[in-house]
Amino acid sequence: KAYSPLATADDALREADAGLRLIDETTQPWLFHHLLLARANALDIHGQAELGVPLAQRTVRWATQHQHLDLSVDARATLGLLQLTLGNYDSALEALQESYALAQARESATAPEHIASLIALVFEYRGEDALSIPYFEESLAHYREIDDPINVSNSLYGLGRALRNEGQVERGLALLEESAVISERLDDLQGLAYTHKELAETYLLRQDYARAETYFLRALDAFAEASNPYMQFGALLGLARVALGTSRLDIASNYVDRASTFITGESMQAHRIELDKIASQVM
Repeated sequence: KAYSPLATADDALREADAGLRLIDETTQPWLFHHLLLARANALDIHGQAELGVPLAQRTVRWATQHQHLDLSVDARATLGLLQLTLGNYDSALEALQESYALAQARESATAPEHIASLIALVFEYRGEDALSIPYFEESLAHYREIDDPINVSNSLYGLGRALRNEGQVERGLALLEESAVISERLDDLQGLAYTHKELAETYLLRQDYARAETYFLRALDAFAEASNPYMQFGALLGLARVALGTSRLDIASNYVDRASTFITGESMQAHRIELDKIASQVM
């Protein structure tokens, strides 16, 4: 949910490629590299993060060589997100901390508070939710101050998840519900789908299986429409866990089989352990 919140994977990739076909690198290098980053981000949400890494690295090199601050900040942020998707958490944190330091040291177009929200994601993915909370709080305060509703929603989402995972379930649920309200008001269907998935996870924790199933199904439909393989996989595993919790083993097995079809490409291999764990419970 942290990037291209209103774009689907197919749309983002198509638009980036269309732009690159129109741009000459030698005469418009800044715009060319900006579009390279757009393509790298699109590949990320398309399930091909490994193809985006060399594009981001290429832009990091160009921006550093030409001392282009804004592009240096953004390229390192993009590289960090790609490494995060691939499960390379140390590399992700290194790139994002470099981006954060650059944005803090000099005035850049990208606020350091935005990079803070991405650093929070690394800690979240590493299971260090307590470390992510101050970064999410930093980004949330910033986005409320500048009245940026889409990123308020994103930060509420991340902070709500982290608080829930740290045992503050009711406070986390309240923030997730606020995020959902904002996404719906903005007609941000992908943002709403992400939040529905997390609401489902929260209701699953409370063993409210009916609500959990409803929200997982809503999220799955939206992620399928947007061709988002990572989140389709996550929603299917969530539905498998709901089926396990209600002793519907045949249905759980079907969801596991459907989820297994998404384990393709290097960027999806990190999800195999999670799939195998749930599959063993079904058996």
